[in-house]
Amino acid sequence: MCKIEGRAKRLILDTGSNVSILQPGVSDREIQESPLKPFGVTGEALEVVGQQLVSFTLGEKGLSHTFLVCPLPTKVAGLLGMDFFEKFRAEISVNDRILRWSDKPEVLRESPGTREKRTALTVFVQDKARHSLGAKKPKEPVED
Repeated sequence: MCKIEGRAKRLILDTGSNVSILQPGVSDREIQESPLKPFGVTGEALEVVGQQLVSFTLGEKGLSHTFLVCPLPTKVAGLLGMDFFEKFRAEISVNDRILRWSDKPEVLRESPGTREKRTALTVFVQDKARHSLGAKKPKEPVED
């Protein structure tokens, strides 16, 4: 559980996503244009509205992070992707159910019924200049 602009919200910890995403309307902050072109595990492009710099609390820790704004197929406010984990040097201990920070661990809780539903979200990102996963564009065949 976290608080975004003083309101309790749920975020998914999604280590399969390169980026963090918020549902439209979760934050009142200004939405900026985003150069990113994310696509899901199926290869279909996500409907990105833009990006927002959002201040929130996770446990007792105050944070500020840039989220893509995009509708998600879930009722949670959004997801924390690998950009979040890298920026804040956070680690998840699955066995201990703890999110570890450099200064204090936070106990992870799951929403009731999550294990039965097994909802999975995986987001890959592509910007205008290059593919973020490092995949190379196939070479065009050379004609004689």
